[in-house]
Amino acid sequence: MVLMENICCKGKYGILYSAKRLRIARRPAARIAAVKMPAAKVLAERLTAARPSVVKIPAMRIPAVRIPAVKAPPAQRVLRKDGAEWQKWLSTGVLFLCLSFLAVLFKAFLDGQFDSIDSLRAYVAGYGILAPLVLIGIQAAQVVVPVLPGFLGCAVGAVLFGCMGGFLCNYIGISVGSILAFLIARRYGVGLVKSIFPKKVYEKWSSWAGKSKCFTVTLFLVMVLPLFPDDFFCYFSGITKMSTKKFVGIILLGKPWCILAYSLLFAGIW
Repeated sequence: MVLMENICCKGKYGILYSAKRLRIARRPAARIAAVKMPAAKVLAERLTAARPSVVKIPAMRIPAVRIPAVKAPPAQRVLRKDGAEWQKWLSTGVLFLCLSFLAVLFKAFLDGQFDSIDSLRAYVAGYGILAPLVLIGIQAAQVVVPVLPGFLGCAVGAVLFGCMGGFLCNYIGISVGSILAFLIARRYGVGLVKSIFPKKVYEKWSSWAGKSKCFTVTLFLVMVLPLFPDDFFCYFSGITKMSTKKFVGIILLGKPWCILAYSLLFAGIW
C-alpha cells in the first residue's frame, strides 16, 4: 500500500521547506493472501463457512433374513419317486430278459443248434410267428457275445424269410447288437474288453489304432467289408474318444451293404 507523508527538508541556502515522501506500507500476510485469492474462491469459502454443520447418523445394521427353501408339493415328490422306481424296475426287467435270452441261446449253442445252417434254420423256425424276433435277437447277441457265429444268421434269414425279409432281420439285429457292444464298453472300460478278447488280438489292434490317424474311416471300411472282426471293433470303439452319435452313424451307414450282399447270395439271387 502506497502512503504519502510530509517531511521537513533543508535547502541550499539553509531554508527549510516541506516535501512529500512516498512510503510503501506492508500489509499483514493474511490480508495480502485475501487480496491475491480469486473472488470466486473467496465466495466459496464464505458460503462453506456459512453452512450448518452436518450431523453424521451411524449406519443401521439390518439383520439377515433367511428365506426357507421352496419344497415341491407332496404330489410332485410322489410322482418323482414313483417315476424313479418305475425306471429302476424297468431297467431290471429288461436286463433280466436279456440275460434269460442269452442263457437260452447259449444252451442251444451247447446243444449244437448253431453248428450248421440247417440246424440253426430248424431252431429259428421252431418259434413259429416269433421266428423273426428270435433271429433279430440271435444277431444282436452274436455281436455282444462273440462266441456265437453271426455268418450263419445271415444265411438262415435269407433262407427262411427271403432276401428282403432276411436282410431287415439281420440288419436290425446286428445294428442293435453293435450299439449295445459300444455302450457296454463305454460303461465298463478297458478291463472288460481285455477280458472278452484274447490278449494278442487286443494288443495288435489297439497298437494299430493308436498309431492310425484315420480310425473313423477304417471303422467304416471294417463295417462295410466282410470277414473283419467287427464285433471287436464295436467294443474297441467304446473305449476310444469316438462319440456315440458318430458310431451310430457309421453302423447305420456301413452295415447294410455287407448284409445285403449276404442276403442276395444265400437267397440265390446273386
